[in-house]
Amino acid sequence: MDDVENGIIPNDLQKAFDENLRSFENYQNFSKGYRKNYLSWLHSAKRKETREKRINQIIELCSKNIKSRENW
Repeated sequence: MDDVENGIIPNDLQKAFDENLRSFENYQNFSKGYRKNYLSWLHSAKRKETREKRINQIIELCSKNIKSRENW
């Protein structure tokens, strides 16, 4: 969880952001708390399929500039 606390984006999420620059730009403009929330949610995925699904959801939400999954 140190990576989450430090805001370190995992490689698989960064790769997805690299393919969708608008999502990455929006994500970078979110406050630290919102970014940490997304990273924590991704980190909590136990199965590979769940993690991939969450990455796709994060990209989709960020592309729409939605800061929190609760607002979705």
